[in-house]
Amino acid sequence: RDARRAIALGDAAECRRLMGRNFELRRELFGDAVLGATNLRLIEIAAAHGGIAKFPGSGGAVVGTCDPADLAAVRNAYEKEGFVFVKIQPYFPSAETAMAELAVSSGFARPPSSGDLHGLDG
Repeated sequence: RDARRAIALGDAAECRRLMGRNFELRRELFGDAVLGATNLRLIEIAAAHGGIAKFPGSGGAVVGTCDPADLAAVRNAYEKEGFVFVKIQPYFPSAETAMAELAVSSGFARPPSSGDLHGLDG
């Protein structure tokens, strides 16, 4: 819920913090031996260039973010080590729509009716 709220509010700093915390929790839970050297290297490369990365699944890939000015350096660092780098453009719904979806998924409201994004009166 915290990530959905941060996305809905356009809070990039909080999104980055949550991504970092997600990785930290996984590392604490499973340990470096289970995560594996290659997966850890994927995280380290992003961090070495001012970015943040996390595993979107069980490993073997990362999703991350960095300052636009650092993007070329991050790409080059991954590709230099033989990793494939793909720039993605995330979809961010409008804050109003995202907050309505968050309220519904949290059980605070009924789903808005067609054309009624203000119908959060339960």
